[in-house]
Amino acid sequence: MTNTHLPASRCLQATSALALLAAIASGSPALAQAAPAFDIGATHASAPGATRPAGTMPALARLQAGRADLFFGGENPHRTYPVFVTTEQSTRSAKLVLSYASAVSVAPETSSLVVLVNGETVLDRPLRVGDAQAIELPLAVGLLMPGYNAVQIQLRQSHRVDCSVPGTYELWTQFDPEASGLSFAQSAARISDVQDLPALPPGATGRVALQGVLRAGSSTATDRTMTALQAAALLGGFEDPVVTMRSKPGEGAGLDVVVGTDEEVQGLVMAQPSPTPWPGVGFVAPLPGRSAQLVVSGASIADVEANLAQLVAAAEDRKPTGSPSGLLAVSRLRGQSVEGGQSLTFDDLGIDARPFSGRLFREDVSFSLPADFYAADYDSASLRLNAAYAAGLSSEAVLLVRANGRIVATLPLSSPRAGQLRDHRLRVPLDKLKAGTNQLSLEAFLPRPEDSACDAVGERPARFVLSDTTRLEFPALARAGHYPDLSGTLAGVTAASRAKTELAVYLPGGDLHALDAASTLVTRMATGSGSIRSTRLVQAMPHEESGDLLAVGTYQSLPDELVRAVRMRSAGEPDTLLSKDAWGPVASAEAAVSAAVAPRAVGDQALSAFAQPVAYGDRIAEIGRQVAAPIMSHLARLVDEDRTEERALLPEAATVLAQAPAPRAPGAAWTLLAAPTAEGLTRGLDRLVDNKAWTAVEGARVEVPEAADQPIVSASGGSERLFETQPRSLSNARLVLAGWFSRHSEQYATFALAASLFLAVSTALLLRRIGEKDK
Repeated sequence: MTNTHLPASRCLQATSALALLAAIASGSPALAQAAPAFDIGATHASAPGATRPAGTMPALARLQAGRADLFFGGENPHRTYPVFVTTEQSTRSAKLVLSYASAVSVAPETSSLVVLVNGETVLDRPLRVGDAQAIELPLAVGLLMPGYNAVQIQLRQSHRVDCSVPGTYELWTQFDPEASGLSFAQSAARISDVQDLPALPPGATGRVALQGVLRAGSSTATDRTMTALQAAALLGGFEDPVVTMRSKPGEGAGLDVVVGTDEEVQGLVMAQPSPTPWPGVGFVAPLPGRSAQLVVSGASIADVEANLAQLVAAAEDRKPTGSPSGLLAVSRLRGQSVEGGQSLTFDDLGIDARPFSGRLFREDVSFSLPADFYAADYDSASLRLNAAYAAGLSSEAVLLVRANGRIVATLPLSSPRAGQLRDHRLRVPLDKLKAGTNQLSLEAFLPRPEDSACDAVGERPARFVLSDTTRLEFPALARAGHYPDLSGTLAGVTAASRAKTELAVYLPGGDLHALDAASTLVTRMATGSGSIRSTRLVQAMPHEESGDLLAVGTYQSLPDELVRAVRMRSAGEPDTLLSKDAWGPVASAEAAVSAAVAPRAVGDQALSAFAQPVAYGDRIAEIGRQVAAPIMSHLARLVDEDRTEERALLPEAATVLAQAPAPRAPGAAWTLLAAPTAEGLTRGLDRLVDNKAWTAVEGARVEVPEAADQPIVSASGGSERLFETQPRSLSNARLVLAGWFSRHSEQYATFALAASLFLAVSTALLLRRIGEKDK
């Protein structure tokens, strides 16, 4: 089990929001446990981040970031944020408003704040320390463009009295997410069209509130509403929305999603919807005290489904608009996409290439690998480093390269002379990467002997510079899906044979917290992968032969069969379990007896088969038995290990997201999101869907502790199951096979031994026959 500073990912979903569908009602008795119906109209506390105070929409277009994303720690932090501007707003005068506070340890004389909008510098001044600072920067008309624009913040922070490397951890600046953004006149702040959805203001936590509105008593609308919520999130570019299901329209900032026939939506829509580019889809602009609404309707259920299909297609094909800098900022939220055999420069990835004069240099870059990337040690990516460092650094000076938090390369920087690195190659093993978003971090420790006599205001020559011509080169990538693999699931991996299948969502407890959690998780999966998955809420746990399953609930509500299926266990149960789908016996009694024979003895016995004149067929049969016995015995032990699955204990004070291959269905997985209590489930998921945590999820299981100061824990799984996602090709098959062998060293050794023995016996047989002919 490995410790990572990433929130765990809980992949689950909820059953119907009113009366659960009776799909798969004919499940086997051992696996069918009915879930109670939901009461959508029941009083229910709002989820964290879902508060939507009534009132008119604020005139501030906030940065697309929460409080954690607006925290700048260290000596050289920098970030770029996309901000959406409507067509009307782009023609009006605007101001950039920033509110921040810095640590008292920051020395203002040698610290600076630089702000750029769409690549143009609008502020460059010393960083002010002490009380909270408020800045208003008028922007020239024409600087902002309709669509996404980029606001880049660069800081240089130095310590007042401590010039050591540990002192750099005391340097920070926190921007206020609720008071930072683009300010427009109130008249220009109104959203009037569905194309302006990205301009919807987030809540206090920086997350946009989405609410599915369902008519009380409806039993079939939840599936379609969950699909429409995914489409709305993609259309609005909402990375991590908080989603709820209710029977009444929302109040204040946010978006309601209403799906149903013309008769069903009556009373749920607050005004006459304005038309959109998609038939049967309407938009209601936000009113004072009322949320905006996206309405999908039709004369019949068939019409509703047809109109919803058009909305889904449009959402998946959505192309953001805006300035070049703004579009780059949007693409970097998930990381630049890499398909293999490509090269990315650090200029593409958005680094700060300014010379650095501090003690601890940090730079993070992100890139996104395919959802079916098979991570294994069959090859390496190459970091071609172009950089320079100063002379006279201490012996402790070193450059560390981390991939997803794990050190993959080190480079000493201590030298009496200044050094320059030109295309210096550092290996990044592919088994340290994962499907979806990856983060590559560079840390340069740059102490000097004279740092002990700290001069906080003296001249500070540059110690290190990282060139933006540094590049990351990728080899051909193995492409195959495998379970368990939470990172691939969150990135949207799907077996080629199951591309259009539905995701079964099972909520055994029938709790509204679970329904909201499932809706939020499904929507977050859509925003992370860019694809929409149709859901099917089920009333009972499906058959083993069923496909993908997402289950959400509390520990008490979970069926034992489901917990065992995802290789978990409750307190008091054994930590190992014999898998139902294990292989049967492979070694015969004769092979078992022969297993004790040493390898050399096996060879002697095999060759002794030719000592007496015996029929050719009998010789081959005897050789086969003697050579195969130890190999089959070893395979039997491997099989027994695969049949006996280790099971992790359900954590007492954490939310868990766990996955295992579906018991029988090929290319499918069962995923569980669970917590000790319903409230804990909401809090854990709220922490999990944070972008930094979400992109770090990997392995077969993640645990999100209730205490926010405790790290999220991830763990790999046991046996895995591969499935095809690409058209068959020899080159990809070779990479996948090499990767599989690198992940299963014992099996590789067994097959290598078998091949060697077969080659030895066949060679001996051939030579003896040649010798007999010569005589």
